[in-house]
This record gives sequence, structure tokens and C-alpha cells, in this order.
Amino acid sequence: MLKKYFPYIFLFFIIAAISYVEANKPKPVDWTPSFSNSDKIPYGTYVLFDRINDLFPNEKIELVKTPIYNQINKRAERRSENESKDGSYVFINDVFSISELDANLLFEYVEEGNNVFISAMDFDLTSIGDTFKLRTEQRYFITEANQDDPNDPLESEPGNNFVHPDLATPFGYPSRGRYVDTYFSSYDSTAALVLGVDKSDKANFIKMPYGKGDFYFTSSPYVFTNYNMLHVSGMEYASKVISHLEPGPVYWDEYYKSGRKETTTSLRYFLSHEALKWMTYLIVLGSLIFVIFEGKRKQRVIPILESKDNSSIEFVEAISDLYLSKNNHRDLAEKKIKYFYEYLRTNLNIREIKHGKELINQISSKTGIAEKEVDRLLLIIRNINEKPTIFDTELILLNRRIDEFYQEAETITK
Repeated sequence: MLKKYFPYIFLFFIIAAISYVEANKPKPVDWTPSFSNSDKIPYGTYVLFDRINDLFPNEKIELVKTPIYNQINKRAERRSENESKDGSYVFINDVFSISELDANLLFEYVEEGNNVFISAMDFDLTSIGDTFKLRTEQRYFITEANQDDPNDPLESEPGNNFVHPDLATPFGYPSRGRYVDTYFSSYDSTAALVLGVDKSDKANFIKMPYGKGDFYFTSSPYVFTNYNMLHVSGMEYASKVISHLEPGPVYWDEYYKSGRKETTTSLRYFLSHEALKWMTYLIVLGSLIFVIFEGKRKQRVIPILESKDNSSIEFVEAISDLYLSKNNHRDLAEKKIKYFYEYLRTNLNIREIKHGKELINQISSKTGIAEKEVDRLLLIIRNINEKPTIFDTELILLNRRIDEFYQEAETITK
């Protein structure tokens, strides 16, 4: 039995070992800049979104996964006719690009007294960027300062800073990790209010009043990512930037993200999760192994035939009950006597059966039974043959004598 299933057991342990190794091997760090609130990778925004309630206590934080057109129209339908202010719309991504229709809706939204916060390294010139004459330029820096070590030289290097003296620090707020220093090389200086600068005193955080509301633009989206938020200076800088928004509901955009989660098939969803992916692989591999080993032609199953029951005893009992119910004792006795005579012919080779001394001698000599016993049995048989009817006691006596004869004859002849 073990030999038959050994290949399956061996393959099972091989697959289990491979699965264990794959499931426990160190996963490479995903440095993809997704800016998604659900991503805990270095350049996701999970930490900021998770702590944004600390900046806007008791305010509603709504996750937006639809276009601007759908979101603004939905909010317009829900608020009353007398209300114009709705809240702050937050966009954080490497590139900010929307349609002209969505841009016009954002202008109307801000004009009513709401705020729009946009953090990106590049702005689409066909929409909002063109209106405010926004242009950006980038410088790439790599900083790996140790925030826990006050002697680290990078701790004393300048970083992003604020213009307002109450928010500014002597050396700014150094950023960590792979940092792309992006600043506004061009903007509408007649309308813009510079709120923050980079390490070279180039504007990277500006405010653009529009109608009753304000646009906030920052060219440093990486400062809001998980990697930077895990450091004290990074978290402090990001929280102070976001705190420029007025109190009220916050609508966090997830639709225009570079790492936006697209609608996927069920299989793609399974393959995107490590545990589900390996479960799928094991099911497919197990199915292939089953087809290879179990798909071979096999001998047809041989049906098990149950042995036939010996119903002779039941038949005899049924016939006996039939005769007994009719009280025909003589008929039973005659059949019993005929079977006795047949026994004498076939087993003792006595061809002619005539009651008398000669028959007694033959039976006694061939069976070894005393002549007296043989004579007594033959006498019972003669008496029954001479009577038209007999009692049940006589039938029982005949049956017992004949059975005793059979037993003695077989015992002696063996």
C-alpha cells in the first residue's frame, strides 16, 4: 500500500518544502511610487492617511475613488441650497493631470469657498497648471540621514522649510530616502503666496486664492510618503503643510493615483496576494499531478458477488410446516419410510426389501447394528404401514428411530 502511494507522498513533501521556502524568504522592498493610501510600501501614503484624523479631529475623512465630476456633483446634490462650502479636496501624486471638464469643476468648487490641495512634481499645462502658469524643475538627491544620531552631518543640512517664521526652523526639515527635489520654476507671482521653499530657497509650496477659496500647490509629493513620514522631521513637515487647510471635511483622492488599484479579474486578485498566489499554484500543480497519475487507464472494477444462501433448511422447514398444518402424519411417515428404503438400496446395496429374518440379518451385518435394534425399527415400520392413520407420537417415534439408525450406521462404518 505504501509503495503504491509513495510518488504522491514524495511530491507532496517536495511541494510543501518549496512552498515553505517561498513563503518565508525575504521579500524585496517595493520602491514603486504609488502614493496610494492603502499601500504600506515606502512610497505609499498609508501613514499619512491613517493619522490625518489627528490633524482634522472630529471631521469626516472620505476616500474618493471616482472622477472629480462624479464627486463634486454628488456633494452638490447632498448639501442644502444655502450651503456653499464643502471641504478640502486633497490630491497627492507624482503627476497631476485631469480633463478640462474636471478642471473647470475644481475652479467652481474653490470659487465657492472650498480648498483644493495638490501635491505633484509635474502639472498638466492644459488644465490647472496652465491657468496658474505652473512650471516645475527637478533635482535628484539621495539623503540617508540618521535622525537618531545628532552628530549625523545630514541632520544639519538644510531641507524643505516654511516662509512663516513660526513654522520655519534654522535648517528646515530634511527629507529621507530617495528624494527628488522639485521646485516651481514659474508661477503667477501676482496671485501666488509662497508658503514654503526647498533647500535652495526655491518655492515649492504656494497658495493661490481663487474666488472665496484657495488652491494649495506643493511640488514635493514624496514628503507625504511612508518612508519620510516615519522620521520625526518628515512627519512634522508633512503635518504642518496639511494643516494649512481650513477645518472641515477632507476628500482624499485615490482615483488619479499612479498606483491606482484597477479593476482586476478574480485570478489577478488571487495572484496579487502571496498566500492566495501559492494556494492557486498548488491547486493547479496538484490537478496536473492527478491527471498524469490518475488519468491512466485502469482495470474495470470487478463487482463483488455475494454468495448464495443455502436455503435447503428453510425449504424443509416450510414443507414440514405445511404437512404439520394439515395433520397428515401418515403421508409424512410414508415419505420417511421411502427415504429409509432408498438408503438401504444405495448405501447398503440391498436390492430387494422384504421384511423378514433375512432382511434383518443383511442390515445388521452391513451396518454392525444389533439385530434386535434393527428388528425393533422394522416392526415400527410394519405397524405404520398396516394402519390407515397414525398419531403424531408414532410419527415422532419413527423419525427418532430412523435418525438413530443413520447415526449408528455412519459411526460404525467409518
